[in-house]
Amino acid sequence: MQQERCVKGYRSPVCALVRQQAGGEAQHEGAFSTVDRHTPDRQPRLDDAFLKVSLLVKGKRFKSTMADFADDLETVNEKFVEARDEIEYAQEDAETLYFNESHSTAKQAVTACLDLFSSISNQLDEAERGKLQRSMGMKMEQLKEELAQLDTLHD
Repeated sequence: MQQERCVKGYRSPVCALVRQQAGGEAQHEGAFSTVDRHTPDRQPRLDDAFLKVSLLVKGKRFKSTMADFADDLETVNEKFVEARDEIEYAQEDAETLYFNESHSTAKQAVTACLDLFSSISNQLDEAERGKLQRSMGMKMEQLKEELAQLDTLHD
């Protein structure tokens, strides 16, 4: 398969790979910020993949850089910590007047974390999804279980 040209004639191995996986339905929404053109002395490298490029693939927004993916995982971890804190606060408020509000806040935090994890997972291919599930899946299950325990206190 011949690589399609990216912005200003630059050929990106990452863009070509994403297009190939998407059946050729990827389009640029952004541009490489530091590469003006492809020259013989400036061959495409994997480092170029870390430049910020947004792709629209089959109606979904995908991150094409490892840096963007790492940022998303960091956000999931931050939301996980926030959800755990909210669950802990709600457990401390058990049998008080504040419990209903604390329970609601904890439930919203858990839902936000699980939704973000799910959306990131849905954007990955099967192999990468498996890696993500192995690395963070237990944390998400832990949140679900802690929320279920909190729900029993609520009843």
